[in-house]
Amino acid sequence: MGGYVGSRAVNLSTTAADVSGNATIGGNLTVSGTTVTIDSANAQTVDLGDNDKIRMGDGDDLQIYHNGSHSYIDDAGTGNLYIRAADNLYLQKYTGETFLQATADGEVRITH
Repeated sequence: MGGYVGSRAVNLSTTAADVSGNATIGGNLTVSGTTVTIDSANAQTVDLGDNDKIRMGDGDDLQIYHNGSHSYIDDAGTGNLYIRAADNLYLQKYTGETFLQATADGEVRITH
C-alpha cells in the first residue's frame, strides 16, 4: 500500500510499518488485531475534542465523553455497569473531597 507521510511517499508492508515523528491520517483508521499499545516509557495521552466519544460494544452500548460542560459514562446497552477495584473504591470531587467510599470488606461510607 502506498501513500504519503508529510511530503514523503511511503509504502507500507503487510507485516510492519514504523513511523518516527508525527503522522496525520486524513480519514478513518482501522486497526486489525487484538492489542493497541501506546509506549509507556513516557507519559502519553489520547486527546479527543468535546463530544468525541470512546465507544465500546455494539453500536453505542458504552460511551465515554465530555460535551464541553459535563463528562459522561453512558451505558446505553443492556445489562449493568460495573466499576471494579482491587481494594477500596473512591468517588471524589475534583478538589479531592471523597463523597463515597466502598471498602474491600463491603462497607460503604457516604460523606458530605
